[in-house]
Amino acid sequence: MIDPKPAMIRDIPWRTHQQSAGGQQAGMCGALGWLASAFGDREAMGYTARPCPTPVGRCLRQHGQVAQLVEQRIENPRVGGSIPPLATIPHPASHPAAHPAVPLSQSSIRLRDGELVIYRRTRSLRFQCRFKLADGTWVRQSTGRAALEHAITSACDIYDQARYRQRLGLAHRAHSFAHLAAICCRDLRQQIDARGTKSALNDYLSCIERYFVPYFGERQLEELTHADIRAFEQWRDRQLQRRPKASTLNNFTSAWNRLIATAVQQGYISERVPVPKLSNKGQKSQPRPAFSKDEVVQLLEFMQQWQLGGRLAVEREIRPLLCDYVEMLLYTGMRHGTEAMNLRWQHLEWHTRDGVRYLRVWVSGKTGGRWLIARHKAVEVLQRLHARGNPPEKPEV
Repeated sequence: MIDPKPAMIRDIPWRTHQQSAGGQQAGMCGALGWLASAFGDREAMGYTARPCPTPVGRCLRQHGQVAQLVEQRIENPRVGGSIPPLATIPHPASHPAAHPAVPLSQSSIRLRDGELVIYRRTRSLRFQCRFKLADGTWVRQSTGRAALEHAITSACDIYDQARYRQRLGLAHRAHSFAHLAAICCRDLRQQIDARGTKSALNDYLSCIERYFVPYFGERQLEELTHADIRAFEQWRDRQLQRRPKASTLNNFTSAWNRLIATAVQQGYISERVPVPKLSNKGQKSQPRPAFSKDEVVQLLEFMQQWQLGGRLAVEREIRPLLCDYVEMLLYTGMRHGTEAMNLRWQHLEWHTRDGVRYLRVWVSGKTGGRWLIARHKAVEVLQRLHARGNPPEKPEV
């Protein structure tokens, strides 16, 4: 068992310097060694068990400013506060691994007019700090230091940087681009799941995960410049292996704007912080040519004979259904996939205008919901589908 350290400064076993130093000064190294051992890091404070042969002035320079503050109990102009006397600093329990909790009034050091507090948690060798921002909120963060002198310096740097970032309209703590992208992608997935259909949100998600995150990674959004954006656009074009069209650039621009909006909503940046924009100037895409009337007639004539074939039973069942699907697309103009797959019987209704009755179809997909007026031949297709799904009952024998 190790004897507990004395609680009062007058009980500290001071080590004296050698007679060559004049024998006038009490052992500063003894006080510094007691302080380092009380906080669990003797080597970080530069303390050794050997008698110090150097004069007191050099000893102060070697062991740092904390020893001088402890000895003289003076105000520290660097950190804007004072170091408490040794009599008020608690010492650990007899076992070296035990760090019993002590009241805050005895274990904390207040700096910067009480707006910065340094303390150490139970069973932790590193000091923590908490500080008050300009809006009155308190923030907790680890200093990453086990030595008191280094912890004070680190805490003051953290405090100054947080206040400076807040004056610039930034969050008190910098967040990486990957962290911001993870939050944005989570919101996009929730919106995609709520809609239940493929939409432009899937394209935004792909732009973020496949291009933005691999390129920017751990960089901060507010640190990006126009040169960084131009370099990214060149890298993106090389990855695509082609010149992107205007529609593709619009997807990248929309995804980028969603990332900026997420950063503002989370309080990471302010709306007045300028963030470079992506360019959406590209070659206009050419629409796919439509089927001509002769091509439509040729296609329908071919499918009438094609649907009667099929070697397997599943082919003989799928081919007629595929023919009805193609004819329904031709007679209504709905989009394949997103709009056609969501079609239900309840989405069909008759619409009368000027004494003429039309079949009206409600579809919902890429551009949202809309009404379509079907050709009269679409009724025959629907009747075949209804008969195929509801075969007539066999008469009882």
